[in-house]
Amino acid sequence: MNGLLDVADPDTHSRNLDFVSHAVGNELLPPHHAETILQHTQRYGVDAADAALQLSLLLPHEVEALQLLCDPTSCFSGYELSKLIGCGAAGMVFRARQVALDRDVAIKTINPHSRTAQTTGEPRIQREAHAIARLRHPGIVAAIDSGFHHGRFCIVMELVEGETLVDFIARNKPLSESVAWHIVRQVAHALSYAAANGIVHRDIKPANLLLCEPPAGTGLPEGVPWVKVADFGLASDHGSNQITATGATLGSPAYVAPEQLSDSHVNVQADIYSLGATLFHMFNGHPPCTGQSPLTTIMRKSIGDQQWRDELDTRVSEASRTLFHEMTQSSPSERIADHALLVDRIDRVLKQLDGVEVSGSNTRHNPTRQRGTTDPEIVLADASGYEEPIADARPSSVNAIPQAAHEHADSHSNRHSFGLTLTVGLATAVVFATVAWKLKQRFQPEEIASKLPTTDWVVDGFPQPLFNGSSVPFLRKSGAWSVGSVSDGSRVLVADEGSQMTVPLTTLDGNSSDVRLRFATNLPPGSEAEVRFRMDAPGVKEPDVVIGTLHLTANEARFQSSTPTQDRPSDAISLSSSESESSVFHQVVVFRRQGEITVAVEGQSLGTMKVPDHVTASLELVSRSGRLHFADVDVIALKPFPSLPN
Repeated sequence: MNGLLDVADPDTHSRNLDFVSHAVGNELLPPHHAETILQHTQRYGVDAADAALQLSLLLPHEVEALQLLCDPTSCFSGYELSKLIGCGAAGMVFRARQVALDRDVAIKTINPHSRTAQTTGEPRIQREAHAIARLRHPGIVAAIDSGFHHGRFCIVMELVEGETLVDFIARNKPLSESVAWHIVRQVAHALSYAAANGIVHRDIKPANLLLCEPPAGTGLPEGVPWVKVADFGLASDHGSNQITATGATLGSPAYVAPEQLSDSHVNVQADIYSLGATLFHMFNGHPPCTGQSPLTTIMRKSIGDQQWRDELDTRVSEASRTLFHEMTQSSPSERIADHALLVDRIDRVLKQLDGVEVSGSNTRHNPTRQRGTTDPEIVLADASGYEEPIADARPSSVNAIPQAAHEHADSHSNRHSFGLTLTVGLATAVVFATVAWKLKQRFQPEEIASKLPTTDWVVDGFPQPLFNGSSVPFLRKSGAWSVGSVSDGSRVLVADEGSQMTVPLTTLDGNSSDVRLRFATNLPPGSEAEVRFRMDAPGVKEPDVVIGTLHLTANEARFQSSTPTQDRPSDAISLSSSESESSVFHQVVVFRRQGEITVAVEGQSLGTMKVPDHVTASLELVSRSGRLHFADVDVIALKPFPSLPN
């Protein structure tokens, strides 16, 4: 980029450089296109984003993703974006850092300006959040957080360092029968757990299965990766409704069960069919129905044509072939009935394959099984108590796996294709948070006092919004409260000077004393707010006493408490401010857990008060001076996260 003319405004030039640097670093642009964009900005006086669109070098959703990366804290409060993992017309996925716990996560969000997002994109991503928030299984990508931020819905998930099954097959095709069945077996266990919680995935395919190195002690055979099921955007539960337009195809035609083409209310047998189609991909090295258009595939499946099953690789043993056919019967009544039966049948096939594996007329030793091993059956329990028996085998690990999976996007203006492009329906899987064997280390208490002591707690369910943009279902309030909007169009709660509102530290149904309450507040210069913490114990002499106060100004946050606290409440946290009333929001998070309440601002803990479990606790939002804005107000139940067994 040398030789470019200097611009009159150094700040503008710096922002443009930042934009094109992110574009090149995330493989959305080759360097020579970045230089073309910068030349265009100087010649015509436009910013880099507009230049990229005018020159047709980037698509609108790619520009949206890069603008978020240029302002890494703007996507979701408490998280800093670091890298783009995948990007499509309706949604995008980022690698990010959770500031409070200093750990890497993945954030999946939609482009709120896209037509697809406004029709199916937002309902789909919210459905995914609802589904995975209920699931806590080592074979399912875990949800960490979710909610709205400035009108944009986001899900925070664990980041899986690995690749999709698509890429694993491409590197290792054709897979041995034992490796393929061990992968299917893991998925069947995860889907069985989801089904027990009332959830059917409805979009099982290789792109939605993420592979990583197995945790130590799982007992998976050598060469078999650990599998995590991702993308529950099409998941259905008991009583759920179809989220796409009437008549629209759900799932990917090559893998979807015939009955799902005409009825979105399917059972676990639809997932079993899709898992069988995935098995075909592993055995053959390519997807089923290759060479057919999606419409042709849909038409053939709709009339019961199962010709694709006859194209199974001839080297596959008779035992594997028989079970594959039972998984992919066109009629659900003739198909394997449930996941438990499928796992049992897989174990029988693996026993037949144990020691030798048939390939045409040749017989070769199976490298995934070792005779003479004495390891007992290993049981891996997930956080909800579900136990998954892993077949008797020598514990080992797979070779190093590339960091990110990718599917090439169509060439656009001859630019380099980039890793893992999301499709319009967000159907393509994304690479999320960290590998399973790191969970135990990740959820250990932090040694640094300034970090939030919340690493042994996880969200339990879906956040309940206390301000939905139009109404405020709080218990009581006084003063002048109204609903307004800020410069980006987001709806905010407005509190005039002297106004206050009481929020109980409990979920809306009042069933949990272990909760997280959060909100974002805007503090223009000269304004001041207080958050007063109260407790009211039955029978005490002084009910409804203030036990702590959080003081907030445009420049700092300070906490004082009358109860013993951890951390150092006398230390104030400096806050950035702006002349604009709506440009800077600061996140406040309050955790109530067993016997204590923790207060944090911008991810930094200010104090932990001791509060008995039996008392009623609440907080008051008070506008002491100036007009304040509140946004992203929600509450969610917490539950302890049990460590995985060694």
